[in-house]
Amino acid sequence: MVLPVTLNPVLFEITADTKLKERPFADITRHSEFPGEEEILFSVGCVFKATSVIYSDSVWLIKLVLCKTDENELNDVYSTTKAALDASIDLNTFSSFLWHTGMHGWIPTELPPKQQQLDLNNSKSVCLYADKVYRSGGFGSGAAADKWYLRAIDLELKSQPINYLNLFKMYLKVSTCLKDDKIYYQKAKDIVSNLTKENDPLQTARLYFKLAQHWNPAYHIDLNEALDCYHACLHIQEETLPENDLNIALTCNMIAELHFKHFGSIADTKLDASLHNAYLSIQEFFVRKCLSIQLKVLPATHIELAFTYVRLGRLYIGTFQRNTALALENYEKALNIFQALGIEGTRICGAALRVINDIKSGYHTAPDGCW
Repeated sequence: MVLPVTLNPVLFEITADTKLKERPFADITRHSEFPGEEEILFSVGCVFKATSVIYSDSVWLIKLVLCKTDENELNDVYSTTKAALDASIDLNTFSSFLWHTGMHGWIPTELPPKQQQLDLNNSKSVCLYADKVYRSGGFGSGAAADKWYLRAIDLELKSQPINYLNLFKMYLKVSTCLKDDKIYYQKAKDIVSNLTKENDPLQTARLYFKLAQHWNPAYHIDLNEALDCYHACLHIQEETLPENDLNIALTCNMIAELHFKHFGSIADTKLDASLHNAYLSIQEFFVRKCLSIQLKVLPATHIELAFTYVRLGRLYIGTFQRNTALALENYEKALNIFQALGIEGTRICGAALRVINDIKSGYHTAPDGCW
């Protein structure tokens, strides 16, 4: 999985006293997909106290201790949290949780009562309802959500002061509902341009990243527009972040992937070989830039390194820039990492192994669907 530019990797180190019986937990290592690691399942309601938070090598390490719920030093936390919570059940939080766990069937049940409770004069409330309508996924859900997003935008524009970050998100959501719409996309982009001088540079970079991601190749894509936004993001990152920051690596990878997907869509057309090679050279440049950062920052057996080696191998096995020796070298590096992580039996490891066997058997093109 490639982390979005807005996220950082986090490792949790948990110390648990096995004599604590207030909240049960169990060793489920035997059911884990990673037999080389210990895996513990904690019950809902377990309380953990953070003893330290360390940032090292672009990774956050948070050390936690499993606690009793009646520990004196936690009582003030409970009291403050309880006072801050509303007495009613928060359906927004609950439905969002269900959505992200794949339980989409809840939404149609929730929508009718939610509409009855809707505050039609509150832009946030209307926008949240629009999100739920869009997530319902039924025929015409985009058009149905569109009218609610537009109402939320109208309310936000009338508020003082205007929350331009919220407005940015709403414009992009309307553009998504309307599929190939560029009017509201441009409105969102104008906000980023206008906020550049007063906004935090990294926040601006994240907004450009979101603009680029809006052009999803599965639905619609404007290659030049997406590339412009990724490059704007990368320019800010390179001026603001340390040269080996993983966010820079992620953006480089996204630029390379964009060229790869666009190249795939035109590969069968009768284009000059030099143009094909130009696409591949751009891909190689950005994948190698991504790899150079990852090699300096990530552990030698990190799975993202394996994925980057696969991307390089895929590049060298292509028709116009075939170099089977380099392709084999990179796929074998990826396979070594997969095996070191103990995931030999997974699809990703099996796919890499098949490509390696194909190369050794004399087949010089990767099978369809392999990354």
